[in-house]
Amino acid sequence: MKKFRALIFIILFLGAIGLLIWYLSGFINSQLDAPSNTKESQSVSTPTATDSSSPSAATPGESSDLAEVTTTRLSSLGNSYFETIGTVTSRGTVSVYPLASGSVKKVNFQEGDYVKAGDVLLEITGANLSDHLATTQLQIAQTTLANARASYENLQKTSAESLRTAGLQLQSATNQASAIQYDLAVIENNRSALEDSLGLLQDSFNNTEDKNNRDQYKAERDIDNLIFTLNAAQDDRSRNQRQLDDLENQLQNLQSQTSDPANPQIAALQTSISKIETALAAQDKGIEELYVAIDKARYGYSTAENGANLGENTVQGQIVTAENQARVLDLTLESTRTKLGYTGDSSDALLLARQAYQATKVQLQTALDSAENAIKLAELNVELANNQAAALQVKAPFAGIITVLDLYPGQSVNPQLAAAEIIDPQSFQLKAGVDISTAERISSTSPALIELGGRTIEVPVKSVSLKVDDKTKLVNVTLALPNIFFKINQNLKVKLPLSTASGLSSGTSYLPLDAVVIGTESQFVYINDGGKTKKVEVKIGQVSGDQIEILSGLPADAEIILTGAKNLAEGQEIKVVNS
Repeated sequence: MKKFRALIFIILFLGAIGLLIWYLSGFINSQLDAPSNTKESQSVSTPTATDSSSPSAATPGESSDLAEVTTTRLSSLGNSYFETIGTVTSRGTVSVYPLASGSVKKVNFQEGDYVKAGDVLLEITGANLSDHLATTQLQIAQTTLANARASYENLQKTSAESLRTAGLQLQSATNQASAIQYDLAVIENNRSALEDSLGLLQDSFNNTEDKNNRDQYKAERDIDNLIFTLNAAQDDRSRNQRQLDDLENQLQNLQSQTSDPANPQIAALQTSISKIETALAAQDKGIEELYVAIDKARYGYSTAENGANLGENTVQGQIVTAENQARVLDLTLESTRTKLGYTGDSSDALLLARQAYQATKVQLQTALDSAENAIKLAELNVELANNQAAALQVKAPFAGIITVLDLYPGQSVNPQLAAAEIIDPQSFQLKAGVDISTAERISSTSPALIELGGRTIEVPVKSVSLKVDDKTKLVNVTLALPNIFFKINQNLKVKLPLSTASGLSSGTSYLPLDAVVIGTESQFVYINDGGKTKKVEVKIGQVSGDQIEILSGLPADAEIILTGAKNLAEGQEIKVVNS
């Protein structure tokens, strides 16, 4: 592998030398063909490092021609891309298995079709295309459910009539015992008085709760005010901090511009910085005190809340005590009724009527509950049968493209064998092959560009292979694709982002070859210097198509002349026709 890479590098190096020789040959020929009636045109016929300082070069104002040029700012030069063609592939497919065994009844799609989630791919029936057992069981379960519901409705009608008869008997016995109610009036009055007391306790509880809520609201507002003050103090501190940072930057810039430590501006800035630092220290102390005040307020709020809860619990306990006393009176009332014969000791008819009514009610309710349970059981059986019948339809689990579906009616299927395969829309990716030198310069941190539907879309570079493909002798680059459907082996135009020599995809500029004068010892470009040309020596890198990499030498604000550099001279007046 090392020998192979060394061979590749040697071939690339020889190719670069050949390209340079070709360029110099074309350059010399163009200079020989150019007009030579002036001393300036002859002085730039050989763009070498010595030519740039030769006394024969044109001086400002000597040229009578106003050269028309195209320029661009250095900041407008974009990143470099390697254009190639990529092929759409897929990471894999998802197998769809039937949930029931049987024979294929119907196939609704074929290989290559697009399906949506839930589409029925095929339907299953019984052996030899007979009815499937799941279908028969569903019909039986539905019939059983209908019978159970009819039985429940009939039982409801008879139960209502039986319960009405028992109620009439109970009412007759109750009328006979109404005379005993007078003897219970005293106990009822005591119970009423206790109800009044319970009402007063409830009012006291409500008042206590209202007061606690008001105190809680006030405490919450106090805490909110403290937090508001804290936020305002922090905002003031942030503004002072930004002012301090600005002054420190001014001081640093001033100190870098002058070596006089006694400069009055430096002293003034240092004084201002000291004052702001003192103010920041005071603000930090105030903020810390606000945090302490907030913690104290929250502690006080928690303590007050606990006290309020204790008070409410005390009143609530009194209410519970009164309710217990009411229950005791109820028991006393019931006991008194028993002693007076109201519950049956003296009125046997009332007791027997109640027992008969309750017994009838319980029996009827038991029968209704049993019938209702039968309905629920039948509904569960129908749901189970429906699930089993639903398994006779093999559905697409998600939207995708069918890659395998070669079944036919009558063919046997079972849950152990896959019925179909579908491409997952998230599995599409784009693969492109590049040579080794290009692969080493591809940036994985910058997006690649693909042409899709007449638009250019950014996609991430997923990986760059670490080895050369044995068949293509290229390095595979894998790109992620949007979650839309593509065709397998579909070709897309792609631009791969290239990195600089330091591995960064930004910070390197690429210029047309026509904008760079390449000499044997130095290389330079011309920039627009107030309407005249100015020669700037640069360091060049690799050549990519008709573009050449500029590694260093260009000023940040340079207006670079893009066309006809080899026909220009130092100090020549120019006219910018396209910027």
